[in-house]
Amino acid sequence: MNPIIHSIRHNRIPGQLVVQITDRCNARCPQCGMRTTATFRRSTLSTDTIRRLIDAAADRGVQAISFTGGEPLLDLPRLTALINHAGAAGIPFIRTGTNGFIFQHADRSDFTDRIKRIVDQLAATPLRNFWISLDSSVDALHEEMRGFPGVVAGIEKALPIFHAAGIYPAVNLGINRNVGGASTRELTPAGSSSDAAYLETFYHCYQDAFERFYQRAIDLGFTMANACYPMSIDVPESENGLAAVYAATTVADIVRFAPAEKRMLFSALMVAIRRFRARIRIFPPYARWRHWSGSTARKRRHRLTVAGAGWISSSSMPPTDMPIPAATGATRITVGCGIWIGHPIGRRPRQMPADGVTGSASATPVN
Repeated sequence: MNPIIHSIRHNRIPGQLVVQITDRCNARCPQCGMRTTATFRRSTLSTDTIRRLIDAAADRGVQAISFTGGEPLLDLPRLTALINHAGAAGIPFIRTGTNGFIFQHADRSDFTDRIKRIVDQLAATPLRNFWISLDSSVDALHEEMRGFPGVVAGIEKALPIFHAAGIYPAVNLGINRNVGGASTRELTPAGSSSDAAYLETFYHCYQDAFERFYQRAIDLGFTMANACYPMSIDVPESENGLAAVYAATTVADIVRFAPAEKRMLFSALMVAIRRFRARIRIFPPYARWRHWSGSTARKRRHRLTVAGAGWISSSSMPPTDMPIPAATGATRITVGCGIWIGHPIGRRPRQMPADGVTGSASATPVN
């Protein structure tokens, strides 16, 4: 049985409520069905409707809420009012983010003051997590995809302003074929002698791409990162009328991967996380990783104490074996991880960073 349906049937409360406050967007992202060039009738949930959703969720014990879009920051005063309402209702973990349009025109004299006004409005709310989208380790390619020239320089300039206000944004990567620039965008099976050779090349290209992405995020000033699974629908499914409730999906090749590619994709991601986890906190799509690795690992709930941070809810998975290409010098990889809720050492605990993952990984030859 689908675990979500199973939970509903047994009257269990979902851990998070995601509210798509609008499907209006001003970005041109080719990997998203809500891009500004997409032709469909746009809609926005009324404030009263969202407040009723928040109240109902809080009454039922929902602990986390995400306000998404479209682009949530297109109406900042309404967004901050909703965040305040969620906080007043007793929901402790409140998230939102941006496609980055606010970071355009970093060379203008009013940029710092404009960003500070936005940050001050967000910091005055009980907002806990804030994400900023970044699609590629190649700045120009990300800006081309989003349709926001110069936005990466604006992100770099704005992050210290967020940090000074106690908000530590997470860089949000929606996994796509442009993540590594030309090295991943132009990668096809046609140039390989066999399927196995292609998959090995694919694995190494994406491992390198993810590592360059995390390095770029660190260079920009991010202290944490999210990685989201590719949101694609196959063409035959689309032609047969399949459509997602959340319209940030597409049939475009930029986020479509064959099953074998997905196995390599998430294997490469896990290795990149291992190499960067001590330098930037990363929250990856573990549900997708477990699915494509064939893992049957189950989460274990427990509590732990961290000095100065009180009780922290956490979950962990037992070590799980996962096949990777032979050229790495190992035939499988063992990964152990735990989901954390915390904040960087020396940072204000009121605005705690996005939930992330710490863990360990080791490659071991198998005889």
